[in-house]
Amino acid sequence: MSRKKGSKIEVFNGFIKQVPRAMFYLISGYEKVQIEAEDDISIHDIHDNIVIIEQLKHTNKNVLTNKSCDFWGTFYNWIFNFVNDKKPEKYNSTIYILYVSNKTAAAKDNVKKLLDNIDSDEFFQIFDEIVTDLIKDCSDELKSYLQYLQAHKDVFLKILKRFKIKTPEITISEDLDNLIKLKYEEVYGDSFNDFTLKLDGWYHRKITKREDESLKKCEVTQKELETFKIKFAGFQTKVKFVQNTLTTEELENLENEFFVEQLNEIEIPKDAIQNAKNAYKNWEIFQDSDLLEGRVSQEDLNQTYSNLKAHWTDVKFNIPDSIYPTEVSKGKYIYSETLKSEVYIDGVEIVGDKNTISRGIHNYMANHPLTHEHSINWHPKYDKLRDSNE
Repeated sequence: MSRKKGSKIEVFNGFIKQVPRAMFYLISGYEKVQIEAEDDISIHDIHDNIVIIEQLKHTNKNVLTNKSCDFWGTFYNWIFNFVNDKKPEKYNSTIYILYVSNKTAAAKDNVKKLLDNIDSDEFFQIFDEIVTDLIKDCSDELKSYLQYLQAHKDVFLKILKRFKIKTPEITISEDLDNLIKLKYEEVYGDSFNDFTLKLDGWYHRKITKREDESLKKCEVTQKELETFKIKFAGFQTKVKFVQNTLTTEELENLENEFFVEQLNEIEIPKDAIQNAKNAYKNWEIFQDSDLLEGRVSQEDLNQTYSNLKAHWTDVKFNIPDSIYPTEVSKGKYIYSETLKSEVYIDGVEIVGDKNTISRGIHNYMANHPLTHEHSINWHPKYDKLRDSNE
């Protein structure tokens, strides 16, 4: 068996509700919130243990009834994930929540009987009796869920003991609005309305910028939220650009990178190429580490790359041919003029040598595949050069 999945329409409709729930948890102070990972919503601590797993049911019907595939299917998914996870220890303290939009929903009949007997010594006997009774007259889907739960009844009981039913105070969206007001209205005063508009735009861009048809998991963290608030307040996050010197072996390992081949083709001196290699590698490390730590967003970084490419394009198409008649001289001109562009990321102050930073990011872009949206080049005929080297 595999994890229960809804139809594409069901998943998309569910996703619309997942966004405000995810932000409710984030603004409540949880470290990391994921959508469509372990379930609709999953909350992780700083050690990546799962604090909360939440399944959302947005329907007017009562899903807490005997033959509700929504109810039994939810437990099927939770058990399936636990049983098949390579790191089951991350679930040791997980709270499992079934969030039901219908505020009148209540456990009925056998579901209520099961929940009332969680601590009973006769729980497994009661559960077996319930399953035997239900599978006499139920759908094949429900039967498969019940049989799977019965085959993993120990795990089912562990999860059931940490199971909670939650409903909105008003609605999912209004509950989020009220929390934002409670947390930030006094903090931002006259700027509160502007803050809420920008916050709404930020988290929707952050969470919904992905392919609708697959709705892959995404996450948002406290660090990213703090970065947003700092940027809103008009301050810049300071991020240090660490300049490490590569070993001889590390430098040699970069010799076949395409940006190095181009620099050789335009006859850049050897010591300058060594500087380019160091800067390239340091930028690569900087980008990966600070993106992962949430101090620089991918959206802002992509905008920086786009801005730098626009400047490079202006340089490339404004070469004074009479002064630089050969391909080598043109390449040297493109390289030197492009590196004069200062690197700026919105809301971030990069602390470090400006020339090294520019050298690093531009050679990083020059190493992209030709089809990459942020690819640039030093050699005027870089496409033919690459073809001849592939």
